[in-house]
Amino acid sequence: MLPDEEEYQPIDELTSDEHSWYAVRMVGEDVDTLLTAATTESDAKGIAHRTATQYPDFSFSVVPVTGIFMDNTRYDKMTDLQWYGVMPASRKDNYITQIFANFKDLNTFLSDNRAEKYRFVSLMIK
Repeated sequence: MLPDEEEYQPIDELTSDEHSWYAVRMVGEDVDTLLTAATTESDAKGIAHRTATQYPDFSFSVVPVTGIFMDNTRYDKMTDLQWYGVMPASRKDNYITQIFANFKDLNTFLSDNRAEKYRFVSLMIK
């Protein structure tokens, strides 16, 4: 457990008993990363299955997301979490389009895609 983990407050509409998230994990010889996340386990399994047909040398699995935290709630603490994701800026579009393993890659993505409106989140994974 991270030192201040108990202080993080998940965003209610993004992580709750009724609204869970599942990340798609990709593992290969030199790769172990998360690709994206969906709000249902079946959607995440579908993404994993479709992606596996494109990348047969990798194995794919689905892992539960235990918390998603918005940039404006815990920005000062985001760098001590393990995963970072981007979501469309519209509040009605609650899906994670891409996940990054470090804060530098997230910043590069946001810089390269300034024309698009994104929110960014940090994730806790089981």
